[in-house]
Amino acid sequence: MRKSKFEDLSTEFKDMICSMGDEEINQKIAECAKLEAEQRRIMGEDPKVLKVKDELKVLLEPYREDIKGAKLRIDYATMVLNNRGKE
Repeated sequence: MRKSKFEDLSTEFKDMICSMGDEEINQKIAECAKLEAEQRRIMGEDPKVLKVKDELKVLLEPYREDIKGAKLRIDYATMVLNNRGKE
């Protein structure tokens, strides 16, 4: 069974949100959205992150090509079966 995406939130946060009025919840949403946007911006400008991201892209390329080829072969074999009226 999959865990709830909210499972890692603290009980205190969940209780706080449940005790707030609608306007307060909207303010908390805006506050969290600003924090998320700021962190994404900072992460996108971090030279260490950018370097590792580029290195990862290079490392993943052979795997991505193999996966792409496997998917293409699956699609072709499936198409042949479909053309024969079988799946």
